[in-house]
Amino acid sequence: AANPFRDGDVVDLTPVGSSSEEHGTEMKSADFFPESVTGVPEDDTDALLGDGFEGAEDLDRAEKGEAGEKDTPRTRAKAPTGMCACFSIEFFRPYFDVDTKEVGDRLLYALAPVGRQRSFRDVVAGNPDLYGPFWICATLVFTIAVTSNLSAYLSFSKPSGDDEWAYDFTIMTVALCTIGGYTAGAPLAAWSVMKYYGVPVGFVELLCTYGYSFAAFIPAAFLCMIPSTAVSWLSTGLAFGLSTALLVQELRPLIREHAPAQARAMLVALVVLAQAVYFVVVKVSFFGF
Repeated sequence: AANPFRDGDVVDLTPVGSSSEEHGTEMKSADFFPESVTGVPEDDTDALLGDGFEGAEDLDRAEKGEAGEKDTPRTRAKAPTGMCACFSIEFFRPYFDVDTKEVGDRLLYALAPVGRQRSFRDVVAGNPDLYGPFWICATLVFTIAVTSNLSAYLSFSKPSGDDEWAYDFTIMTVALCTIGGYTAGAPLAAWSVMKYYGVPVGFVELLCTYGYSFAAFIPAAFLCMIPSTAVSWLSTGLAFGLSTALLVQELRPLIREHAPAQARAMLVALVVLAQAVYFVVVKVSFFGF
């Protein structure tokens, strides 16, 4: 039953027309519920009955149980909104609020997306991050810069005694512009086209998916150090296939459900075509021996 009393409420039982001093009937709510009835000391009775009962949250958590807590996706603070909000650290803070297990699960899924019972959207659970994509792209830029020079060194042959192999430092800059530009440009272009056709997908969600899809190119870059054209094409081709498979299987259900019938095949083809162009640029620019 609802508690009719609040903390410190004073109950006046004085008959009409009389004063409380004459009858001495001024009583607190604790006087109606003695310790013998409630099992709570009288000093604590008002706290138990008051509207500030702190045990309600604990009782609610106990009823849900630990299993229910684990099944509920972890939520994070929302990013601030406004015209200039993107220039503040608080705007990006929610997208970097992930732990090692979350990043590890998403990374493992991106490396083997085929044959999964759950989609990448289920793994992300409505909380896309930019922490994983940022470090994946940064690692890929550094890896390509190192392995590209190493592969060039291993395949280098002296045509004359005056020629010496030299490390190409410009590869780092080219890799940064190529990978960074595609990582930001491809999701932005895809988001614009999807929005035009009414496909409900967020820009940060696309940025997260594209970023994790590039994880397959990191081991491929190491395999490209082997001075073999066949190994180079095979490894980068496999990375292209895994990366594209992740994007297609995540976007195709949304496209099929929301996009007009005449535009569905075109949207999927655009995603695959952009990935193919990216694959050829990476292969020819950095591992074109």
